[in-house]
Amino acid sequence: MKLHYFLILLVGLSITSTINGTSFSGNDISYKDSFISQLTENYPLYLEGEFSQSSTRSLQSLPVEAAISEGILYVEFSTAVGEVNLSIEGAGQVVYTSTADVVAPWHLISIPLDNYNPGTYKLELTNGDGGYVYGEFTIE
Repeated sequence: MKLHYFLILLVGLSITSTINGTSFSGNDISYKDSFISQLTENYPLYLEGEFSQSSTRSLQSLPVEAAISEGILYVEFSTAVGEVNLSIEGAGQVVYTSTADVVAPWHLISIPLDNYNPGTYKLELTNGDGGYVYGEFTIE
């Protein structure tokens, strides 16, 4: 009887390490490449801050990335984070504001920048859990 339990345990452990040919050890799984990573002309924004999520207890990487490609600012969320307030500030003035309900992974927001004057701008993202993420970009 003990042998049967041991064999079941052994088989169970070997199955959990590989499911459908995909190894689940480490962080080597990518369910979907991000849209931003596929851009050919990509000028990434380096975002700083912490984006709090009510359901998480440990420190995680930012669930958002941003980049400019061909005159469009792309903001992409890798996880659902709820309601997010976006704003762009330039020359001391808020030039763009929007609210998005990010309820699914890979939510993409695109903001055309063709009507913006040359200068330095600050992208700010906030959520209801006290998260604040920001990054600067320059339009020439």
